[in-house]
Amino acid sequence: MALQRQAATPSIFSNKDWGGGGNTGFVVSLNNADQPGEDLWKVNASDHSGHRLDWSASKNGATTLVDGSWHFVAVVFDRDATMNVYLDGDLKQTVADASSKDMTTIPGDLAPDDLPLTLMQDGTGHYSEDFEALLDDILVYDRVLTAEEVKNLNDNGYHVDPSLGATVYCRSMEILPTRVVTISTERTVVQRLQKFENGFRTWTSCKLS
Repeated sequence: MALQRQAATPSIFSNKDWGGGGNTGFVVSLNNADQPGEDLWKVNASDHSGHRLDWSASKNGATTLVDGSWHFVAVVFDRDATMNVYLDGDLKQTVADASSKDMTTIPGDLAPDDLPLTLMQDGTGHYSEDFEALLDDILVYDRVLTAEEVKNLNDNGYHVDPSLGATVYCRSMEILPTRVVTISTERTVVQRLQKFENGFRTWTSCKLS
């Protein structure tokens, strides 16, 4: 992704109602990216049991995403171990606190039944902040990636090959402030580019592999 200066806490990729960090689901979002001492960007996950994970870029040695340069971000959820966050192929998980990474503290469901995976908005599609970005090679896997696999994706990119196992693959696209890509896994090809203008308008954008 490549970003310029953005609003305070917009969602980059989410399946939750980002109106509250304790809501079921996960979000990768900016977090006061242009303010020194703030999180810059973060990953939040909760199973609505009263427990949540909050990973902070600034606390884990990751730089800002809002610098006009291309960056590769990967988040790996190992439900039996940790939530690992990578920036440009390198693991950024230096905080020892379990509330930053221990997935066993949130053993419940992280997929709200009524909300889809969504790019550039939260799962509701109606969060108060959204923003403009360039996106390339958006991947969703249904398995845990190793550190070596993440490094390979950063160094060599994604090659369309079923053996590589990406469940969802979206090619290069530009997401404008009034658009959001919604990803549903209920059908084989139901990826949509939706524009919030007098309701939804739909165009094919990407699909399940």
